Amino acid sequence: MISLTGIQLLIKDELSSRNMTIVGLSLALSMGISSVPEATALFPDVLKSIIGGSPIVVAAFVAFTLNIILPKMTLADEKKEREAMEEEDREESENDSPSIHRRTAATSRA
Repeated sequence: MISLTGIQLLIKDELSSRNMTIVGLSLALSMGISSVPEATALFPDVLKSIIGGSPIVVAAFVAFTLNIILPKMTLADEKKEREAMEEEDREESENDSPSIHRRTAATSRA
């Protein structure tokens, strides 16, 4: 029941790269701690007492922290950013290509 509610919340919101990063890292770290509890052996005692060996606490803490840290972008914002980066790449390749051809032509004449 809890996992179904979580999946419904994920589907309700945009599946942007930001949200997928938050979900993926939270799940990965919580599954890692549940699979290898010795991973927390070197944590400070305060952190061990907060986590309490519970992967749910780890997932919630990581998701909460990443939600604050990562910049909020919609799918439209991500699309605009990708298009701008592709345009920059195209401009750089157009600017670099003629100079390469000029250098090659100058070398072959000499």
